[in-house]
Amino acid sequence: MFYVVGDHEIWSVPTGGGDERRETIMTTNASWAPAQGGIYFLNNRFLNNRESRARLTFFDFATRHVQKVAELEAGFFPGNISVSRDGRTIFCSEIKEIFADIMLVEGFR
Repeated sequence: MFYVVGDHEIWSVPTGGGDERRETIMTTNASWAPAQGGIYFLNNRFLNNRESRARLTFFDFATRHVQKVAELEAGFFPGNISVSRDGRTIFCSEIKEIFADIMLVEGFR
């Protein structure tokens, strides 16, 4: 059984009993999705105020290794990653621009 401790650590424990074990460390902004044979992680990396990239990695249950699957070079990937049952299709959302307006509203009740 695999589970998250805090915001960034994945631990496991055998379903038949045994000691807990820390498997890998995620960044606090990582999104993850379980798949057959492992877990996919999507980590955002900010390069500057306007540019970010995301790295898709896979943690293999059998080998207990993390391998890079893809480097996504455009947009911001805020989470919401899903993987198809067969592991051949990965879905994630992308935001091209992030901005907000600040307004002063007088007499608001």
